[in-house]
Amino acid sequence: MKEPDVALDPNDPDRVLVCAVSREKRRASAFTWASLDGGASWISGRLEPVERGHDIASDPSIAYGPDCRVYFGHLDFGDARRARNLADGFWLPTGGLGVQRSADCGRTFSPSLVTRNPSARRQADKDWLAVDANPASPFRGSVYVFWSFIGSLVDKSDTATDVQFARSRDGGRTFSPPRQLSSGGYVVQAVVRPNGTLDAIWEERRWYSRKIWHVSSADGGETFSEPRLVVAVAETDTLDWPVLAALGDDALVAGWCERARDPGHRYESRISYSVFRNSAWSAAQPLEPGLPPGTWISIPALASTNSAAWLLAYRVDAHTTRVVLYRMTPDTLRFEAAETLAIRHFGVDQFCPGWLDCFPEEPKQTPAIPEQFSPGDYVGLRGAKRRVVAAYILPLDDDRRVSRLPTLYVTIVDE
Repeated sequence: MKEPDVALDPNDPDRVLVCAVSREKRRASAFTWASLDGGASWISGRLEPVERGHDIASDPSIAYGPDCRVYFGHLDFGDARRARNLADGFWLPTGGLGVQRSADCGRTFSPSLVTRNPSARRQADKDWLAVDANPASPFRGSVYVFWSFIGSLVDKSDTATDVQFARSRDGGRTFSPPRQLSSGGYVVQAVVRPNGTLDAIWEERRWYSRKIWHVSSADGGETFSEPRLVVAVAETDTLDWPVLAALGDDALVAGWCERARDPGHRYESRISYSVFRNSAWSAAQPLEPGLPPGTWISIPALASTNSAAWLLAYRVDAHTTRVVLYRMTPDTLRFEAAETLAIRHFGVDQFCPGWLDCFPEEPKQTPAIPEQFSPGDYVGLRGAKRRVVAAYILPLDDDRRVSRLPTLYVTIVDE
């Protein structure tokens, strides 16, 4: 299992849905676990691809809407076995971006296709769903999906990716034609504030990004603001994994990873954050100002409850890997470690915080250190009322070998 996500019904946080993807030799699949009783019991499911013979391969994103409706976005790779034999920069044009919808709290799903890959040289990638479930919003029930189109996996040019957007007003049955929000950009995340304002952030490019941008829409995705700069770093650094959460109607919090651009220091990531209030982003702050030498933090996720913002991340030193939950209150606007959810006894030499940290730039090459552990590109975190739910990946025990299947863990925290 890799790349988990979690959805929480904002109006009834006893309704929880968790998902993760599994890439087997002959098939790539997505699995779900739905709970209607706050995690006391679970109903498991295996999602079917949008088209017969295809595979749900990567980048799951799930969100609760109103009336116990749930939405699941994912990449539809076409036949994963055929895709493995393609050269870098070539994709299956029959694949694309799928969104599945459920009317029974995530127990069963119906698939649909938002967009096909535009050509054999461009593939949908890094999708993200946001759904308006807010009773006071004029756009309640709207489903918003963001993604990028990508060509070569290792293309580092400014135009290697873009930012695309589509919306649905009929519960995910149909979507508007895709439109480009940015000619560059990658790894979009979005959130809907209680008043229906839609916000999205992204990094400026796929590799060596130095900026993160923010846009908002007050009319349900009809129009968007001009991009606002969230953060910019020096040429010696690079940004990755931007994440976003709403703090009521009037504030947002964004987080991201920073690392040295030098590939020799690619494990050495740290997390920073900024708060958006009064139409401006604050100066960036480190998640842990006194981070000990040789300790790194990566793969963040953000969520909010009625009284706090929460950040989930992997904290890794020379000997241990921890999954840590941090908490920020509106009065302090500073994150502090709230709880360590899990510990494994292996460190930075075995932990892979990103795709190129585990594999060389040529996708067909063998991983350099097969004993390394990689949880994928995402962890899951959602909050509602006074509950926050985390979904993350770790080996079952301290044995981090690839042959030991990574395990999905879920932790529910009530304030």
